[in-house]
Amino acid sequence: MVLKRFETCLLVLCWIVLIGSGYCDSQLNVSPNSQEGSLVNYPKPHQLQFDGGAFRVTADVILRLNELIKSLAMFSLDGALDTRTALNMTEDEWNRTERILIGLVQSESASSNPTLAKTLHDSLNAIRREKVKFILLGKFLVNRTNGEIDRSSSVLHAFQDTTPTGEPPLSLILHPSIVGLTQVSAVLLRSMDTNGSKQNAQPRAASATAPSIEEFLTGFAGKFRETRRILTVEAKRYLSRTKARLSVVPASEKVSLYESGIAHTIAMFIKSVTHILGFASKSINHEMIENGAVLVDQQLSDGLGQLLKKATNVGHYAFLELCLKRYVYRYYDQSQALAKLLYCVQPETDTLEYLVTVFGTILARAAITDSSAVQMTVICSMGSSDCMNTFYDSLEQQHSAVQLRFDGYVDFIQQEIDAMVQRVTVCAQSTVFEIEAFATKTKTNFKQCLSSGKIN
Repeated sequence: MVLKRFETCLLVLCWIVLIGSGYCDSQLNVSPNSQEGSLVNYPKPHQLQFDGGAFRVTADVILRLNELIKSLAMFSLDGALDTRTALNMTEDEWNRTERILIGLVQSESASSNPTLAKTLHDSLNAIRREKVKFILLGKFLVNRTNGEIDRSSSVLHAFQDTTPTGEPPLSLILHPSIVGLTQVSAVLLRSMDTNGSKQNAQPRAASATAPSIEEFLTGFAGKFRETRRILTVEAKRYLSRTKARLSVVPASEKVSLYESGIAHTIAMFIKSVTHILGFASKSINHEMIENGAVLVDQQLSDGLGQLLKKATNVGHYAFLELCLKRYVYRYYDQSQALAKLLYCVQPETDTLEYLVTVFGTILARAAITDSSAVQMTVICSMGSSDCMNTFYDSLEQQHSAVQLRFDGYVDFIQQEIDAMVQRVTVCAQSTVFEIEAFATKTKTNFKQCLSSGKIN
């Protein structure tokens, strides 16, 4: 109670004699930079213990790592590069970066801090593991091209829907490496907030687009394959039922033509559906990875690099750690890039289930029509040629009706799939613009914070 009165009197005295807000703030532990109504309890500048040496060496490691990330993104988006050339260039860039990082990890600034040294060594090992994964994938692709790998390989199966030749685009090859390296960068950022110790909390939020993009696309590709399988099975089942019903009808040339016509219609339907769904799966992979995730990771890496360069060139430390805590250490988490992109595209998985449901309704109606057509033979007694001829003559019209029904459904699938791909494209492009705005705003706020200590 006495202490409370003393603080109150001191505050009044400071105001009356105008001795300056700095002294009052230092005595009462009130930060001039705190926001009114803010729910975030950011530390005051004088409460921070900033290790400039540890910060600089860690920042330098992250900057070098981000240059590698941006190079991988650039290679994956360069349509002029063939796969082998891009993989060789990537490995060369990786080796060059690794040599630089080894020098930084073994530097005096890092070695003098055991906790920091361990974190940097762990990060270097993680980068090497990502490199091993990348090299193994490259060798796998070369062996596959040379025919030295089983076509039933599970790894090959994951890539088989990407191009007509089965060769995945560079973006699909390199993005897992970009994700892995971004996670290393995020862990290093967190270590700067914990005096050099590694912190692995929230691994999914760490990366700009995280492994869940690949997981989502793998699941989505599985839904495409399952949809194709169901439509194919149901179409073939329809053909089998049609043949079974026609087996009770006296054989004739027109019956044979009708049966072969239905078989051709079903074959063309399966071919069309396979093409539409396969192309859509590849298009969505392209939009989500190349036009979405890679660009997002590239933008965030570039934005983080600008923040760290600004921080390492600042002339004073008055507000530096305060601003780093607010805008840099949780940079990837605050972007929420993964959550935004996946939230936008998640409902599209229901579109494929909808296509299967509609097809079931169409086939149910087709079964009724075919059954009634076959029943027409019941009314024709033995030897009633005019009656049977009327039935035979109607088969061509009935086949035309079946053809129109399946063609109409193919058109329906095409329209629905085109709309779905367009929505995914909008999601990917919108996320890229959102992250671009996030990076720009963060850069502006960070610069303002460094000069004034103001937190937005």
